[in-house]
Amino acid sequence: EKILNNANPRMVEDFRIQYGKNETFTNFVQWILDMSQVNCRTNFECGLDTHWIPYHFNCGFCDTSYTVVGRLENFEEDFRFIQQISGIKLEKTEETIKTKVNQNKGESTESLAKTYFRQLDRDLFHRIHELYKIDLEMFEYN
Repeated sequence: EKILNNANPRMVEDFRIQYGKNETFTNFVQWILDMSQVNCRTNFECGLDTHWIPYHFNCGFCDTSYTVVGRLENFEEDFRFIQQISGIKLEKTEETIKTKVNQNKGESTESLAKTYFRQLDRDLFHRIHELYKIDLEMFEYN
């Protein structure tokens, strides 16, 4: 399985220097943790690639008073709610609403995430959880 299938070629090269072509999810998580130790020295500054950086480094979640924070897992429901409170009818297509099924695997995102995260040992799972802990709490993931 290709974890870095659509990644920036420079990132793929960096990954392969350390792991060769062994693109497992476990190696990918370890690679992100290794990069975070070098690039994320505080909870206020992190130089990870935009795809892996914990979200709280990029957003003004705590500085902005949001009316709605939508989640992909509830996209259709959130989409309708935003239309209702804004009074604006937004155009949507069925393709836009397809959020629960991973296009590559044909299974739910939740199921796919469980499959991947079960591959991690306790220590690796704990460390990746710590890296994204603020995001997980901020968006109420468990």
